[in-house]
Amino acid sequence: MSRHLSLKVAACLVLAALVRAVSGQEPTLAPPKSETHAGYTQTGAYTTEITPTAGEASTGPSLGGSESSAQAPANQGISGYPSVSYPSTAYPSQGPPPEPKGPPSGPPPGIGDDQPPGLLDSFESLYHDGIEPIVDGTTEWFSEGCATTPRKWQVHGWLNPGYSWNPDDPGNNRNTPVAFNDRANEPVFNQVYAYLERRIEPDGCTWDFGARADFIYGTDRRFLSATGLELRQDNSPKWNSGNYYGIAMPQLYAEMSAPVANGLTIKAGHFYSIFGFERIMAPDSFFYSHSYARVYGMPATHTGGLLTVYLPPNRFFKRDNIVLMTGITQGWDTWGHQNKDLSWLTGFMIDAEDLGITLSGAFIAGQEPVTNLGPSYPFGNAPFVTQDRWGWNLILSSQLTDRLGLVIENVGGSQAGGVSTTINGVTDTSHAVWYGLSNYLIYEVNDMWAGALRFEWFHDQDYYRVQRTPVAGPGGFPYINHNYFAFTMGLNWRPRPNVMIRPEMRWDWADLQGNAAGGNPAGTTTSATRVFDDGSDGSQFLMSTDVIISF
Repeated sequence: MSRHLSLKVAACLVLAALVRAVSGQEPTLAPPKSETHAGYTQTGAYTTEITPTAGEASTGPSLGGSESSAQAPANQGISGYPSVSYPSTAYPSQGPPPEPKGPPSGPPPGIGDDQPPGLLDSFESLYHDGIEPIVDGTTEWFSEGCATTPRKWQVHGWLNPGYSWNPDDPGNNRNTPVAFNDRANEPVFNQVYAYLERRIEPDGCTWDFGARADFIYGTDRRFLSATGLELRQDNSPKWNSGNYYGIAMPQLYAEMSAPVANGLTIKAGHFYSIFGFERIMAPDSFFYSHSYARVYGMPATHTGGLLTVYLPPNRFFKRDNIVLMTGITQGWDTWGHQNKDLSWLTGFMIDAEDLGITLSGAFIAGQEPVTNLGPSYPFGNAPFVTQDRWGWNLILSSQLTDRLGLVIENVGGSQAGGVSTTINGVTDTSHAVWYGLSNYLIYEVNDMWAGALRFEWFHDQDYYRVQRTPVAGPGGFPYINHNYFAFTMGLNWRPRPNVMIRPEMRWDWADLQGNAAGGNPAGTTTSATRVFDDGSDGSQFLMSTDVIISF
């Protein structure tokens, strides 16, 4: 009997060898068994598909550059803030997929629009981490010799309530000029945010097409309203009637990528600015409050087109990741001017892998409305006049240790005709100028905890951006001195993959004081006028916290 059994086994082995020789595949006598493990699904012995289970975060790259399922530059975020990655495609036993030609997926580190810029340029969106999308439709694009990556239509969002305690208890209930948490001693809903997107992969290997639409309800919509969309041309409200709560649409664009260099993308529509280390979407910024540079020194959104090119290695930059960006837009925070002036927007990113340093920058120049300062501009519906405005932003990110990072940001700008001076009945105009420096020190404790310090100095030379009183009389401006300072200490605590809590303490002070003889009309300020506490104090202390619940 054993002899017959041996013959049967031998016959099976011969048959299996013949099947393999003809088909080049392993024979399968029965469907492979599917096993589900924490964080992934394994089918048989040959096919593995990484799919984060509901409520469980995938592990992202750390400050030390640990491995992750999505390849990323050496200084790409920290483990508590993993980069966006789609589930890997299941591959059969013949071997792994071809090596992608292009750079890491996602937007360039150091400069970004709807995603944070890279190493410590901000924090990767927690709402991408282990959270199942509400809508999930997958389309695959194939190209010979390229890795096949699923592309998905997804809906994500978050709820972001917050509270700021001001011991001065200002009479106007405002923490201004601090923003976005500018309401004192009252709970607010900063952001109820939702977006629909099909994200592209600029891998330099395939053609790809995507789009995105973002909607926000809450108090933060005031800082995202664009002239010609949420605001009329005179900056009066168009969509919303309330002073604080309302809706805005900060992004609505289409995007495509082409197999050029290491990747080329073209974006057209309404989108977040490439300016700034701090991102406006709550999950993408470490602190609840924002810097003066973010609020007053740079644009928040643009409308137009943006071209991004990922350069391949060359004789000068053999291992560095280099990204160049350029485009034409309608200018600062604008859906469209009635005189249709255009601005040139450009930027770059150099990720020096060997040095652990990322340098990025952005520049914009064009004709801008002199009075385009938002609905709180003190002189109402002034004549619509445009003159030259330009602005710049530089960000240097350095990885000091495996867990400690440093970011230094410089911002500045100038507006022609921004200052009006009237002496002896004769009015003259001149450039308004602003600039500042922000410093961040960020330490990752573990996947749940991180801490950071921020120190900032902002100089508003002509009171054009912050106080918005760039009008001088014979006695000068309504204020004297020009400097704002802020020091912030904060924590990020993630008790669950979709929950982030951001407590912080912030001290602000300014050397501005009133000039009774200045301004138009004279006497609008006195020598006792200051910046904080409803104009009565030269400094301010805030204890604030918010919660981000992502879906």
